[in-house]
Formats: sequence, structure tokens, C-alpha cells
Amino acid sequence: MIFRFSIFLAIVSALYGEPPPIQTFTLKEYLNHSWKNELVHFPVDATTREKNLSLTDSNGRFLPCQFTDLKRQGDHLTGNVWTVASLEPRSEKFFNLVPAPGASTAPASPLTNKGSPRKGTVSLSVTQDNKYVVLANEYLAVRLPKWTGLVKGPTDLTRLPAPWESVSRKTGSWLGNARWMNDGPPLYVKEASTQIIEQGPVKVIVRQSLTLADGKTYNATVQLALGQDAALITEDSNIDATK
Repeated sequence: MIFRFSIFLAIVSALYGEPPPIQTFTLKEYLNHSWKNELVHFPVDATTREKNLSLTDSNGRFLPCQFTDLKRQGDHLTGNVWTVASLEPRSEKFFNLVPAPGASTAPASPLTNKGSPRKGTVSLSVTQDNKYVVLANEYLAVRLPKWTGLVKGPTDLTRLPAPWESVSRKTGSWLGNARWMNDGPPLYVKEASTQIIEQGPVKVIVRQSLTLADGKTYNATVQLALGQDAALITEDSNIDATK
């Protein structure tokens, strides 16, 4: 199916003077389930000299996309391209990796592991001030305390703000007021930092990291994607504590 579809696109492109897709991807639903605004990615493995790439659907409409883990050896490009897709039960969709046109036509996605937002669509954002980093899309905002610069010397963990503080359903009010709890001996933090590790039109990721005086660590990543109504929080730690 993919092979025949790719040939068809190549014939149409030849007739109308448009270059064929650099690579074609297929997304197929097998579980008889309806999916909405799901974050998906496809492996890029192509031969191209193009410096700016975009993703389109089977009708040629440009989609928000984001590139990660890109590596180039000569003309050989590998990595991943991300987008958000919806699927009806037992349906399938095709996506095309194509050269990016001018900014007036569609979003160019420079090969810098980021991407560019589509003009006229609701965007994904990361904003920050001296106290907070805020991840937001059209449904949800997550407010994280900025840890960088808070620790000037050994500091009791419970004196630091929690990795994430509150959320908002874009109503203007913030819900929640998270805080650390520790029923055991004090845990002293010697380093703490907040870092935006990925920022693009499809997903944003912020990492909260701290190191205790004994060298043990805690890390949390908070990811928010375009069009999704929940954030993904992943924690990793080797700290031994009662709570």
C-alpha cells in the first residue's frame, strides 16, 4: 500500500512540477478505537540535501511538526519527526516529509531539533519570569517553580518549592499548591536547576533536577503537547526517603 501510494505521488508530482515526498509515513488504527490529538513520531531515514523540511498530510496540507535526534552524514539524514494526529477506528492516514516552502506558504522546520509553528493555529508555548516557568497549550497550563539559583548552600528539601506547583484550565485561576513532605531525617539539597530541554510547535519539555549533599539525585520531566488536555510527568530518583 505504501509503495503504490508513493508511486502515485511521484507521478502526480511529475505531472504538476512538484517534487515527490522525501519520505512517506503511514499511521494505521488496529484497536477499533477513536484517537484524538495523539502525539506521534516517525523515524526519518532519507537521502536529501534539503536544509528545511516540513510534514504534510495526504492532501498536501502542512502540519505542525518538530524534529528530534537529527543526524546527518553527507546526504543521509536520520532522526525523528513529531506531530499530533487523530484517527477514527480502523482508519489510516498518510504523512509526507517534504521540502519546506517559503514562510508565506507554510511553516518551515529548520533541521535544528525544533521546528516552527503553523501560522494561524493555536500554538504551544513556554514562558518564564524570575519565579516560574509556564507550559501552555489551548487547553491547559502547568506552572513550575524555577529552581535555578534558589540553592545558595545546603538547603532542607522541604524549604524548596515542589517540582510543579499548579495547573490552570485556561480559566485564569490556578489550582493546586504542591509542596514537599518528608517524615524522616532532613534531606539537604546542594544543587537544584530548571532547564527547558525541548521547545517546539508540537511538544515542550522542562526538566527539574536536584542533587542532595550525599550525591543522590532527583529528576522530573514535564511534557506538554499541542492539543492535549493533560501533561506527562516522569520522575526518576535514587533518594531513599520515607515520603
